[in-house]
Amino acid sequence: LLGERTSIFASTTAMTLDAPILGQGTGNFPWVYPSFSNRYPDFRDPLSSARTFTTNPHNVVLQVASQNGLVAMMIFMSLLCYFWFRLVHHIWHTWNGFHAAGAFAISAAIFDAMFNHVFYNPASMFAFALLAGSWWGSLAYKEATVTPLQPKLASLMALIVIVTLSIWPMRWIVSEWHVGHAMVYAQNPKLEASHYQTAYAWDKENFRAVFGMGQMAYKQKDYAKSAQYFEAFESFYPYNPPALNMLGAAYMMSGQFEKAEAALQ
Repeated sequence: LLGERTSIFASTTAMTLDAPILGQGTGNFPWVYPSFSNRYPDFRDPLSSARTFTTNPHNVVLQVASQNGLVAMMIFMSLLCYFWFRLVHHIWHTWNGFHAAGAFAISAAIFDAMFNHVFYNPASMFAFALLAGSWWGSLAYKEATVTPLQPKLASLMALIVIVTLSIWPMRWIVSEWHVGHAMVYAQNPKLEASHYQTAYAWDKENFRAVFGMGQMAYKQKDYAKSAQYFEAFESFYPYNPPALNMLGAAYMMSGQFEKAEAALQ
């Protein structure tokens, strides 16, 4: 029904049932999942192999359940559904275009989280929390009794806080946009390199941008620089098979054979 998602959902369900109370541990999905991805003949995951790296189940319910247990998943979903219901209920009784726009955006994010990894990246979860919190706070604020001066001050303070806190997520979003374009222009080395450089400039901790920069340096035969990028990649995304393979190749081409052997092993 869902193509490759079906096998991912099935394997992640097995992960969850293997540790239903406390889960497999926060952030442990990429390391535990491979042992489940090909365990059941009817649900083999073609995306989980020695050459690929499945980092999340593409479903926020299964993501929380597999890493933190069924109890945590029920608490998370209860809070999320309660907030969504309160927002829709308020709009139904008191129409407001601003709140309705927020409800549509939040509903789209929740729906997307059932089939993608909209909440996988901390920036996406943070941006969603800001959006949701803004509408929740707006509802409570509308119901409060305030003096004429308070709304302007409160709105200004809220705007300053939201803009300040959104700087990091927005950097990641812009970086991801350029990474996506770099992948589109894979057959055009000049454009590909340009987009990866821009993506890296916007967010030096975006692992896809760092990986791309390492690839670009390798293609340009700057193997020492390529190794530096993949070393940085490994520092915040360790044990990633494709990155280790590239790191080993960069070490080998730059004559660092002992390091190459260690990375490839």
